[in-house]
Amino acid sequence: MNFRDNHIPKEFYSTLSDKPIENCIKCEKYLLDEDTIYFVEKAIKNNEVEFEYAICAECAEKMKGTMSEESLTNMESYFKKNSNIKQYQEKLLLEDELSINDFIGNCIVTGNDLKSTDEYQLVGVFEGKHIYPDAIPFAISFEATEKINQLLSKQTKDEMDGFIDDFIGIPPDWREVIKTNKPVLI
Repeated sequence: MNFRDNHIPKEFYSTLSDKPIENCIKCEKYLLDEDTIYFVEKAIKNNEVEFEYAICAECAEKMKGTMSEESLTNMESYFKKNSNIKQYQEKLLLEDELSINDFIGNCIVTGNDLKSTDEYQLVGVFEGKHIYPDAIPFAISFEATEKINQLLSKQTKDEMDGFIDDFIGIPPDWREVIKTNKPVLI
């Protein structure tokens, strides 16, 4: 069975409700409708979720539009040069029986087993209640996100900080965690 035929993996469920995240953090759009594309990101530290959110594709695209050209180019170049995305794509083509752990068990950049790290992020793209067919869920270590954050321009960091400040319902102690370890999606 192909993992993409399955419903949203539990690893991407809300830790508060133990169900899929239903609304976009930015516009509140309901996400579980059949044709709605959205992203889910979770930051995990010491096996505890530090923050999690879902954002619809439209809001994510608007936010991406606020990033500087320099940041976009730097991030794209970094992922092309350092990620294991080609190996993940080959797995999809060559293997029939895959589980979500085949994709989120190791950092997409370093290749390291996430059991050997205290901090990492999970990122997934979904369409309604299913994994989006053209995207591979992945995990990225804190080490890799630190390197990505160093590639961001001041303009982009300021925009991302504004997004973080606008989160509704994020506890104050999480705000600093998020600002230090910026979300990967945007």
